[in-house]
Amino acid sequence: MKKNGFCEGVVFIFAAAYIRVSTDEQTEYSPDAQIRAIKTYAKAHNITLLDEHIYIDEGKSGRSAKKRPAFMKMINCAKKIPRPFDVILVHKFDRFARNRFDSVVYKTLLQKECNIKVVSVTESIDNDKISLIMESILEAMAEYYSINLSEEVKKGMTEKAYSGKIQNKAPIGYKMDKGRLVVDEKGAQIVKFIFEKFLGGDSPLQIAKLLNSMGHRTKSGNLFESRQIVYILKNPIYCGFVRWNPKGKTGRDFDNPNLIIKEGEHEKIIDIDTFQKAQVLFEKGKGKPKQKRAGEKSHFLVGLVRCGTCKGAMANLGSSFSCLNYRRGKCKDKNTIGIKTLETLVLSKLKEDFGDGVKVKCLHEDGSYKEYLNKSEKLEFLKLQLKRAKRAYLCGADSLEEYKKNKEFIEGKIEVLKNELKNMKKEKSAQYFAYIPPVFEVLKKGDTLFKFKIISSIVKEIEFSRKDNTLKITYFNNHMP
Repeated sequence: MKKNGFCEGVVFIFAAAYIRVSTDEQTEYSPDAQIRAIKTYAKAHNITLLDEHIYIDEGKSGRSAKKRPAFMKMINCAKKIPRPFDVILVHKFDRFARNRFDSVVYKTLLQKECNIKVVSVTESIDNDKISLIMESILEAMAEYYSINLSEEVKKGMTEKAYSGKIQNKAPIGYKMDKGRLVVDEKGAQIVKFIFEKFLGGDSPLQIAKLLNSMGHRTKSGNLFESRQIVYILKNPIYCGFVRWNPKGKTGRDFDNPNLIIKEGEHEKIIDIDTFQKAQVLFEKGKGKPKQKRAGEKSHFLVGLVRCGTCKGAMANLGSSFSCLNYRRGKCKDKNTIGIKTLETLVLSKLKEDFGDGVKVKCLHEDGSYKEYLNKSEKLEFLKLQLKRAKRAYLCGADSLEEYKKNKEFIEGKIEVLKNELKNMKKEKSAQYFAYIPPVFEVLKKGDTLFKFKIISSIVKEIEFSRKDNTLKITYFNNHMP
């Protein structure tokens, strides 16, 4: 039986392809050029490239893996059992990562945990010591290029900021016209309304709710929230200035010392005096969000309780659960319930529904259970190998004789594993299920994490409506009372 160069086992090499193109790169790095080179390499090396596992990130930097959605999707897919492919093909190593930390972390994860290798189709690297050094040099050069390019781009953006030019998307109240900010009358009226109401004594939350009730929406079509109102009130762009942070994202740190604030070239929506009056109110604390109450802590019902009006999450405020969307101005009803009252209602309902106990899966850590899981994983892998054998025959990679031989070998192993699992399940079935004594009693004691694990394995969600004074519990299908 043949063995492939990347993993032990049955014959076939199946590959994924990863393609990345930055906005500043040339035609030679286009998706078409990269995929063409990868397909040529795969054909020459008898590798089957899986169309469903071609991952493309366009207009993305290689500096951070987490900012590349297709890359992260590929990594998550690679971790599945059984693994869906044996190797990842890239045009060059710098397509995989321009950050040595990311390169080491993800390559190690793929090789050690998934037995998947990353191969550059244009850079010939073997498995010897010298090749390892060469690969590291190539990655270091890619990272240097990326850092240098980033610094040059940042220099240009900094100069642009000092000239009072806009660096990002137009905020509400403006639109872009040939690279310049121009006033959008409809949005400008909303901005003026926000400043007028805030200076008149309304809080950001009250303003958000008022705008929503009037039918206004954000530029992205969503409901206004109090934090968006604060951002508008703190943005000097509306009184003619441009704000930018050359060190990175500012978030809501409006007093960040790195901020560059320069007079812009665009038309003002409000005058400077109005903006300054709003900032004075903020300094007095009027616009600051309320601090979390002292002693606030997690609770075993966190993540399960929903608002009966908007279906949004209800948060633990220390002594009560309250609708998060109401606090953000997105829900019309102030659904709030005291923690003690909520616990009493939930436990009473559980006692009513599961008075004699509830049967739940019990994941034992003993050797027999781990062996059962291991054999189950091997069975799934063999089933996948059987599909791959057929696919290799259909695409002409293997002859009919080779396919029959491989099919017979794999099916024999599958039959053995199925019998072993059947016997284990018969002998140990009692170990895989346990009876939790009256669940409401369990939830009265024990630490928060333990109680959360118990109830979240039974309860899908808890819906509370203050308006109707009702509490509805939805269970998972396998735990219906």
